Amino acid sequence: MYSLPPSPHISQQSRAVHGCQLTQRKYWSGYYTTRPFYKRMDRQLEARLRLAEILYSLCVARSLKIYPTLPNLLTSARRNLGLFQHHDGITGTAKDKVVVDYGRRILAALEHADTIIQHSSQALLLGNDTVADSLHFSLGESRSTQDSLPQPAIVRLSLDGPQTLLLINPLSSPSQRLVYVTVDMHSVFVTDNDNGTVSCQVNPVLGGDGSPSNDHYKLVFLVSLPALGLVQYHLWPAAGSQSCSLSSLNSFHYSYQHSVFSEQQSLHESKDISLSTDTMTAVFSSDTGLLHSITRPGAEAVGVAMDVVMYGSRQGKQRSGAYIFLPDGAAGSILTPDTRPRIAVTTGPLVHEVVSYVGVVSVQQRLGNVEGVEGKSVAVTTFTDIHQEMDKEVVMRLRSSISNDNGVFYTDLNGLQLVRRKTMSKLPLQGNVYPMPTMAFIQDSHHRLSVLGAQPQGVAALKQGWLEVFLDRRLSKDDERGLGQGVKDNKLTAAHFRILLETRAKPLTESSPQLAYPSFLSLVAMDTLLHHPHVSFTSSQSKIFAHLPASLSLLSHPIPCDIFMLNLRSDLSRPKSAVILHRRGYDCTFTSTPEWCQTSNGTVELSRLFTGVTVAMATEMYLSLLLEKTAVSGASLSVTIPPMEIQAFSLQWNHH
Repeated sequence: MYSLPPSPHISQQSRAVHGCQLTQRKYWSGYYTTRPFYKRMDRQLEARLRLAEILYSLCVARSLKIYPTLPNLLTSARRNLGLFQHHDGITGTAKDKVVVDYGRRILAALEHADTIIQHSSQALLLGNDTVADSLHFSLGESRSTQDSLPQPAIVRLSLDGPQTLLLINPLSSPSQRLVYVTVDMHSVFVTDNDNGTVSCQVNPVLGGDGSPSNDHYKLVFLVSLPALGLVQYHLWPAAGSQSCSLSSLNSFHYSYQHSVFSEQQSLHESKDISLSTDTMTAVFSSDTGLLHSITRPGAEAVGVAMDVVMYGSRQGKQRSGAYIFLPDGAAGSILTPDTRPRIAVTTGPLVHEVVSYVGVVSVQQRLGNVEGVEGKSVAVTTFTDIHQEMDKEVVMRLRSSISNDNGVFYTDLNGLQLVRRKTMSKLPLQGNVYPMPTMAFIQDSHHRLSVLGAQPQGVAALKQGWLEVFLDRRLSKDDERGLGQGVKDNKLTAAHFRILLETRAKPLTESSPQLAYPSFLSLVAMDTLLHHPHVSFTSSQSKIFAHLPASLSLLSHPIPCDIFMLNLRSDLSRPKSAVILHRRGYDCTFTSTPEWCQTSNGTVELSRLFTGVTVAMATEMYLSLLLEKTAVSGASLSVTIPPMEIQAFSLQWNHH
């Protein structure tokens, strides 16, 4: 078979890296995780900018009045994201002062994207009404500095009227989600835009030591959002039985005093903590507070034991650095037999939560008692702070009872497809670590255990049934790969995951295929991790309140559920936009496709895809959006996207 000769540049580079790894056993597997704080921030900016692009483009398509500065903000946000994704930004391998500059640029881009979202959503809701000349909504969360975690806004309730939340679904499919809002009172109830009462629950806001706040409360309520829709919900002060359900708060290895929350004594009567919903049961260790097993209805329990372990750095001239992972041996658990971490268990009708304060890591595990992905997976958030450690790497390890063959596991390539990896005994530990941009899983003939991440990290599967994800690393020395310093600018870092256990409808015929596909449920779970509903709020005293429509759907109908709208991007120099669509492949042997899912064989009608505007002409483009391919024919401008393909179309709007 004819093949092109290798590029001399690529050949020399690959020989250098490959030779370094084989002869000196130094693997560039450290930068997969280096500076995870900014890796997570990058993903947040990608999602926020995507929503800003879509809303802004639809304002342009509808010829709505928008602030003239928005195009400049959009350009700035695009450029800052592109700059950070340069190889020394997203990899975390820049000098400290450069990282600070990157962080400031990402923060500015996030603020610009939020401004665009606020102005555009307000314009879409109000049309060209003059009341839209100033902003009337406040953001649901904000960051004070480039190196701080986002903090939720406190929604202050008043007897004068409700607080109105505006929720925006960034996904092109309907979504049922749990929304979390911090409020200043525990007696509260929620109504939708039809004045119907919404299922809700009030949880404590826990401090860093597990103690509940006496001033603030976490309101959880269930929302139904149309595809690419804007919907109002209203928060009211409540009296008596009208109020949302109060959760129970149970403490292990410490005690608390609170006038609102009480304990559920039955949780203390068994050896382990067992929490159940209609779709699964999760068992947590009462010693560590970490996940122990998962059981699906009608199936046997599958062991999924979580641990937090730590690697040290090899001593001597050559050590781990920003690029290189060079451990001093196997990792050891930070939990000793004498360790008794504080454990807080919150239970309620909508969501159960277990928080374990394990030394340098706090692990929050949530189990939703709702339909959809939040009820079929365990949501895990880790808060890691290793600024007092040195030459250490912290890892979340799962030890399961799944019998994956010969050390085989799978990781994704930039979220597009999954490839087989194999843990090889002839390689050192560091040679068996691979990048996990969004997903990794192990499987046997009947089960698949997936870990989905909202940020890129390193991942390994060192033994049968194991899967471990690197959380953070702090290193004192340079690894002689050009940076000239260690990595010591660690800060409190949040990482978000979903742990998904699935059972096949029919056994796997090929034990370790070269390529694999995510299940449809894992695709939906990934979407919920990366694209949260955008939350903003206003009070009934605002002059905008009376002008707001109850809801607005920006799609005339949901697009096929296996197609993801990557972007709707405006050409700022011409009255055109480009819609970029990705038809995702998924494994059909899992019976987890929701009832609302219609694939339509990948066919999309572009002419009336969006409400309030029609498309006059569509042309398929190359993905760079610089060159045209072919014009789309037919009155409906119908296109069919093959599986696993990404296609871009230039849209010329019909302005009436």
